[in-house]
Amino acid sequence: MTADEVSKEIMKVLNDWNPLGDRAKHIPNLDKYESEANDIIYFFDDDLQFPKYKDKKTKVLKVVRTIINEAFNIYLTEEECKIPAEKIYNILLNLTD
Repeated sequence: MTADEVSKEIMKVLNDWNPLGDRAKHIPNLDKYESEANDIIYFFDDDLQFPKYKDKKTKVLKVVRTIINEAFNIYLTEEECKIPAEKIYNILLNLTD
């Protein structure tokens, strides 16, 4: 899959999960979590912001949690992010240049 296709798939996961709940209706420029999906893709391979983890699944969980929490000033636990992060991890495995 291309980065654009992967982004759309991640957006779908984020929209289905909708970590903002009803607050999502009141966020201007949310754009179906497009920015957050693109940030997740970017930080998947970035080792400056997120130190290397032996387990890429763990890294994706940390990336998803951090991006969503920082973007919306909320505090989701790793447990709350676990299922969507696993789905996103599986999508990221299909990313090709």
